[in-house]
Amino acid sequence: MDEAICPRCKTTKYRNPSMVLMVNTCGHTLYNRQEEEFSGLREYNDYLEEVETIIFNLSNNVDVELTKKKVEEYQKSNKSNIQRNRSKLEGLEAIFVL
Repeated sequence: MDEAICPRCKTTKYRNPSMVLMVNTCGHTLYNRQEEEFSGLREYNDYLEEVETIIFNLSNNVDVELTKKKVEEYQKSNKSNIQRNRSKLEGLEAIFVL
């Protein structure tokens, strides 16, 4: 069976038939940067391409260890931005829960 799987929580269409995995339909944040943070559209598109490659690799068991290492390096070098964006999301989640 060809299943869509979230690379973060491992939810599948089998376990959740109504899931439509587009990038983060399950609610897990996979993108951390916004277009305005880049010097141009080409640089932003290169970033998006890299994110898509990471998602593909983790979803399809391609170069998993190397991909995980890239993600860890990104997390270390962007720790403050990631924390800032998480705080923003937590604020939004609180609004939607009310």
